[in-house]
Amino acid sequence: MLSVKDGKKGPWQEKIPSRQVVTPAEFRPLLASQAGDLPLLVNGLLESSSEQWTQRQLHHLYQATSELEGFLDAFHAKQNQEYFKVRELVAFVRWISAGISPLMHLYSRLPSYPVADPEWIQESLGPQVRQTALKLGKILEKTMQGLRDEWVRAGLLWPDGSLRLESLSPGKAMQTLAANRVQVAAPASARTVGARQAGQFLALAQSWAPLSQGASVKEDQSLFMARYCTEVIARRAEAQAHNFQSTYDTYVAGTEEEATCSSLPLLRGISGVVLHLCEMVTPLTHLFERHDIFEKEDESKELFHKHVDQKLLMEIIINSGVLMAYECLLKSIPVAEKALEELTDQGSCTLEIPPGITLHARPLSLIVSVVQHHGTPVEMEIDGGRTNAASMMQLLIALGTRPHLQRVTFFGDSAPLADLRHLFKANLGEEGLDRLPRELSYLRPSS
Repeated sequence: MLSVKDGKKGPWQEKIPSRQVVTPAEFRPLLASQAGDLPLLVNGLLESSSEQWTQRQLHHLYQATSELEGFLDAFHAKQNQEYFKVRELVAFVRWISAGISPLMHLYSRLPSYPVADPEWIQESLGPQVRQTALKLGKILEKTMQGLRDEWVRAGLLWPDGSLRLESLSPGKAMQTLAANRVQVAAPASARTVGARQAGQFLALAQSWAPLSQGASVKEDQSLFMARYCTEVIARRAEAQAHNFQSTYDTYVAGTEEEATCSSLPLLRGISGVVLHLCEMVTPLTHLFERHDIFEKEDESKELFHKHVDQKLLMEIIINSGVLMAYECLLKSIPVAEKALEELTDQGSCTLEIPPGITLHARPLSLIVSVVQHHGTPVEMEIDGGRTNAASMMQLLIALGTRPHLQRVTFFGDSAPLADLRHLFKANLGEEGLDRLPRELSYLRPSS
């Protein structure tokens, strides 16, 4: 039981005050005060061409609208007729600015990214990124004008001044410190970290494979969005790209392995491109879904269609975001495969299934754990067909109609193949995990 010192109530004992309803007139000065310099920032953006905008300006705009939307939601403005449109237009500005910002960042960084096909980057990807940012800029201009109009219509004062563009511009050329920190050499056992990264990149590319089946629905943008670009899918793809980049920067960047394998920096470069494209797709998909699929209020959808060209928005998400990122991944698969060839000792082994044992869920899960532990691709061949040995679902499907299988062949790096030999020799763990050899101690549950 919690105690109260000195007779004072702690935060857990404090009574939550009841909500008080404020009138639109009483709310007006609260909202004006909370808006801060947002109107001045909007004025500054509208007074200039979108080609003159900077990423810092858009980041400032996103932060200001995020805080204001949270404030409006705290007062349930979405359920209030006087401030409903203001709240919605603040959200429009927020999510569109969030979509443009990563494109501007990507365009400015493209020349510095090591990639396998720099000519394609310069002639195709770069121009498309720029044009997409300008198209979104037009949408953002329209939503900012709409916000200003609704702000005044709600009886709020919209100032005439503007936030100076120079106060938010980077100003000077990019600078950097000398890279003179002494790097500690990685132990010999860590030499496979680059191979693991190449394997992770291939897994990332393979996770996008369903898009190769989407050609038939490209003309139907709504169907494509529903199948391949929901907000859940977009956020997962962004997280995968971010995880790859973060792991690379932590364990591979600056190592001797990176210096000796020219393919690894190329994977890092293209992962940066994919990440920024995903960062553009996620907020735009959020905006689209809230006003196309899930939004039930007709007035909200009407407001959305008045200020946002839904067809253009879907075209940007699909063609300039999802499919462009997919093309980047496809172009770099050979690079990842080359890295694996350089960093691993590829081979194969055919293993007999021990007598009295079938490949059901438990032993299959151990096979998957071995492969995932090493992090490099391993395929299992069954009756001439190959299956990803790191995927439990694929193994279950492949073995579902073969209960009396006597042998399987694995293809991959020598390290996971050696552990698979140990696993089969130990009867696939069917005698208990405590009977597994020392080499497979990572399969035993931690005590």
